[in-house]
Amino acid sequence: MRNLKIPPGACHVYRMQRLFPVAATFVYLLTLAANAAFAQPAKSDAASALDALIEEAWQFELDESPLFAMHVGDPRGADQLGSEKLADIERRNDRRQQFLDRLQKIDRASLARPNQINYDIFQRELENSLAEFRFQTHLTPITNRSGFHIWFPELAEQSPLRT
Repeated sequence: MRNLKIPPGACHVYRMQRLFPVAATFVYLLTLAANAAFAQPAKSDAASALDALIEEAWQFELDESPLFAMHVGDPRGADQLGSEKLADIERRNDRRQQFLDRLQKIDRASLARPNQINYDIFQRELENSLAEFRFQTHLTPITNRSGFHIWFPELAEQSPLRT
C-alpha cells in the first residue's frame, strides 16, 4: 500500500467543513435572539394616539403657514403667503384648542418616559399658542423681533426657485 501523506492542516479543513453548518446556524440563532432582545415593544394605544395627534397638529401647522413650511423645508404652498385675517386666526386657535382637548384625553401615565416628555412639550406649545391668542398678541403683528417685515426679506433664501 502506498503511504499517503496528509498535508498539515488538512484535518482542520475537513473539521471546518463539517462544523460550518453548525457555526452558521449558531450565528443565525444568535442574531435572532439579539433582534428579539432589542426589538421595540409594541406601542400602546396611548402612544399611538399621541403620535397620531402630534402628526395631525404638525400637518395642520404646515398647511396653515406656508412660510413656516418652507422654513422647515416643506415646499407645500410655496406660491402662498398664508392668511392673517382675524377669522383665520380664530379658526386656528379653535383647532389648537381641539388638539389640546384631545391631548388631555390621552393617559399620560401609561406612556413611556420619552413619550411623556413629548406629551409635556406638545401640551406646553399648545397652551402657549392659546395664551398668545387670549392675550391678543395677534393684534400686534409687527414687533422689533418678529413680523412680516422679518420673514419677507428671508423669503428668497427659503423659497425653492424651481419652475
